[in-house]
Amino acid sequence: MKNLLLLFATCIGLSIVGWAQEKSVQSGNILFHAVEKKEVKAQTNTFESKINLDKKTVLFVVPIESFVFKKGLMQEHFINENNMSASLFPAAKFTGKISSSTAIHKEGRHIVQVEGDMTIKGVTVPFSTHGLLTNKSGETVIKASFMIDGTMFGLDNAKIKGFSDKIEVALTAKY
Repeated sequence: MKNLLLLFATCIGLSIVGWAQEKSVQSGNILFHAVEKKEVKAQTNTFESKINLDKKTVLFVVPIESFVFKKGLMQEHFINENNMSASLFPAAKFTGKISSSTAIHKEGRHIVQVEGDMTIKGVTVPFSTHGLLTNKSGETVIKASFMIDGTMFGLDNAKIKGFSDKIEVALTAKY
């Protein structure tokens, strides 16, 4: 559970770049995967994201309840008050700036670095990661993969510890 939350936050952190004007996400997928102790996977296609290549800014907002698990009971445990507390903290959020010096608005593939703040379960921490931004035929695609440490966001209860502190997040967003 903790790993899932961290993964979600990481995914928010990975959304990196956009075109010269502000663009909103058209489609995408965020997957989190925790395997240290017990394998736990969840994914969502429901999130908001905006990128601005001129200002080099990025925003991700991911509803906690949008993550889908293979087993419904895992999903219930994930969103309840002992884990992600979705009723109190309905979304994870990442707001950041792209610090890459390349001309990210040009066609082609760009490895980018993003730095900003990730908020999960009401706790905000600085977050930094890299990803791949591709511009082709008017479409911008961001792909990123990163690790999140749930303990940084206060996800350290006994149930979560039964899974993993570390969550791998994989993100794809098309603008």
